[in-house]
Amino acid sequence: MTKQEFIDALRHKMAGLPKDDIEDRVAFYTEMIDDRVEDGLSEEQAVAEIGSVDDIVAKQIEDTPITKIVREKVKPKRKLKTREIILIIASSPLWLILLIALGGVIFAGIVTFFSVVIAAWAGEISLIIGSISSLVVTAGNASLGQVGHAIAYFGITLIYIGLALFLFIGAVRLTQFMYELGRKVGLKIKTKMVSRGGTV
Repeated sequence: MTKQEFIDALRHKMAGLPKDDIEDRVAFYTEMIDDRVEDGLSEEQAVAEIGSVDDIVAKQIEDTPITKIVREKVKPKRKLKTREIILIIASSPLWLILLIALGGVIFAGIVTFFSVVIAAWAGEISLIIGSISSLVVTAGNASLGQVGHAIAYFGITLIYIGLALFLFIGAVRLTQFMYELGRKVGLKIKTKMVSRGGTV
């Protein structure tokens, strides 16, 4: 692939990203290729050393905040005409209700997504508090000479500690899984938005 083919492919695949980001990346990789050519490589070798356009674009999409992509997508291509403004205002009861409903669905999804992790950590905290309180009761019974009760509560303490350790491992893994899942879903959404290219 020549330098121009690489740059053209980069521009094409980054078309949905903010224009400043595209120009910044194009300038960066143009300079990188030029530097390698000056060091004695052919254009094709320099481009091959940089890596695939898809990998570069995927990394750029991941690094670009979704709010920046949305702002780029909703930029108007032209000024709205008076009749278009009137039509938007007249139809606002319909699209506003749909927008609120969509916002509610998205909010419910986010709350549900995070509530699983919160519930796991809440259970962990409950088990730790249970372990501590059971240990206090064990010590209290032992100080009163109630050995049988103290042994029973100490057994309960050990059960709480075991469950707390078990749940801790699960909560950490669940948190990592949910973080990774959220990152992948966010990247997929941003990639879909960018792959449509241009502005709305």
